Amino acid sequence: MAAIGKGRNRLLREIMADQPWDDPEAAPPVAFYQRALSGRAPALTPADEQRLLLSPAARLHHAQARDALRRIAAHRLARAGVETEARRLAAATEADTFELRSADFTLAGQRDEEGADPEWLLLLRLSDRICAALDGLPLRLLDEEGLVWLEGWPDASGTLGGVWTEHGTPMARLARMGVRIEGG
Repeated sequence: MAAIGKGRNRLLREIMADQPWDDPEAAPPVAFYQRALSGRAPALTPADEQRLLLSPAARLHHAQARDALRRIAAHRLARAGVETEARRLAAATEADTFELRSADFTLAGQRDEEGADPEWLLLLRLSDRICAALDGLPLRLLDEEGLVWLEGWPDASGTLGGVWTEHGTPMARLARMGVRIEGG
């Protein structure tokens, strides 16, 4: 199923790459997207999302807003002195659960055998220090090769969950490399 989604995403990127450039002044400003992405304003409406599909200038402003929020989050995390990396697991195993700990976050995984295709459920638990440093900004958990494992806003208890969508298991990947948190 993941391969179909990736093919659809590639097709969408190709279509968007061929769109004629529109007037950047007509697109919402970077600050508009920063407020929406930081959670300090209402989420994007369906009309805003459609504009992102149809307007290269809007996508540029959206990307600039994401980059700015990532820089802000990186600065806040560095200033707070939190640990944003966790080293790899000792070895890949066939277990149905794993837990990778750092001083400021824990990544847990559990294999879910329900349904036709077993999947891995991931849960990232953040320390109060990371939550305070991010102060409502989104985050990403990614590995040393840049693969994004989780992305979004932690809930009020400092957790973020998701499903592993890549080939292989997260434990096999963690046997080869570590993960890190950055602003999302």
